[in-house]
Formats: sequence, C-alpha cells, structure tokens
Amino acid sequence: KNGATVDSIQYIAATNGSSNQIYSNVAAVIVNPAGAIASATVIMPATPVNGQTLTISFGNTITAITHSASGGQTLLGPLSSTVGNTTSGSSWIYYSTNTTWYRR
Repeated sequence: KNGATVDSIQYIAATNGSSNQIYSNVAAVIVNPAGAIASATVIMPATPVNGQTLTISFGNTITAITHSASGGQTLLGPLSSTVGNTTSGSSWIYYSTNTTWYRR
C-alpha cells in the first residue's frame, strides 16, 4: 500500500425533478444526470458525524438545484445551479455542536 486513503463514494444518476438524499457514510458524491436537466434536489446526510467532510461533484448541468440540509441542520453556502464537469461542485465540513455544514 502507498498510504492513500479511499473514502466511500455515492453515485447519483439524477433525473429531472428527482430528490436525492446523500448517504451519511460517504465523503464524496458524484451527481451525474445522463444529460443537462432543468432541476433536481440534493439533500445533505441525515446523520453526519462531527468533522465529516463531503465533496459534491457534477457530471452534467443542472439548471436549478435545490441543495438543502437534512432535518434541523443548517447548510451554509448551498448550491443553486451547476455546470457539469467544471468547478461548480464544492466541499463542506460538519460541526455537530451547532449542527451546521460549513462550505470549504
């Protein structure tokens, strides 16, 4: 082994108008519609752990994305649109004391 760490990845084949919950045990999410779509929803994990980092990347454009926290959590810096395969994705870190996701 070379000492590299591999984290769990979730692949979401989003469709127009779909709602997609991110699993609590992943560190990276690939949202990859088959082509550009008008809208989709991405919901952050329901039971994150303190210090959990999460990166979301996109393979295709989603014109209007609803990006929200789960339950009583707060999501700072949610995404509102994406342009696939560019720098439109981002990362967040979770702080459990105030149940907030902070954009990195």
